[in-house]
Amino acid sequence: MESIIGPILLLSLLDMLNLSAVAVTIYLLLTSARYSTGMLGYAAGMFTTSFGCGLALMLGLQSVGQVLESPVAYAIEGVLGAVLFGYSWIMPRTREGETSLRTPRSPTPAALFVLGATVTLVEMITAVRYFGAIALMTRAELAATQWLPILLLYNVLFVTPPVALTMAYIATGRALKPYYERLGRWISRNAREGLSWALGAIGLPMMLDAAVHFEFFGLIDLPDAAARSGR
Repeated sequence: MESIIGPILLLSLLDMLNLSAVAVTIYLLLTSARYSTGMLGYAAGMFTTSFGCGLALMLGLQSVGQVLESPVAYAIEGVLGAVLFGYSWIMPRTREGETSLRTPRSPTPAALFVLGATVTLVEMITAVRYFGAIALMTRAELAATQWLPILLLYNVLFVTPPVALTMAYIATGRALKPYYERLGRWISRNAREGLSWALGAIGLPMMLDAAVHFEFFGLIDLPDAAARSGR
């Protein structure tokens, strides 16, 4: 167990650099002072959704292991990878100052909880580092009493930046507003490009994994295929 703590901690620290979560937090704080009082609900929605998905994966990976090795699963993986990789090249760019985020009409913690849950669920497909941490724990065959605290800690760290940004904004009486505006503009200029690279980086390995499983659809003789044929 000790051998995977370091890599998982590193993955969790990298996952804290979630530009989308930071961007939404800053956008809501700067949009209206009313949102600041309910932002902890937004972080709670992020945590609940992320932790729930991780818990479902940890509990279900072993039971669906054989299904995931089937030709149908590899075919789905290949198609999904191709879609992600293709979309990474054609996805529209957001102009500076524009946002597609639909803010809730009521700035209550419950409404912001739903917003946090929705944003996290939509972006779960790009959660490469999170899936990597789950894969490490699964392969280590940890007991539930071992991996559950690690999963909890991972998700606490995941929501730390939005919580810290909100608390700092409230505590300083919005004195940090100019700095938040600059950070928000920087994210607006770079977030879409980063997402595009992330989708491509996810889609390409999925395509290759499926292609290797199907031996590149007979176009290339793989070494293991040659070995099986006695060459």
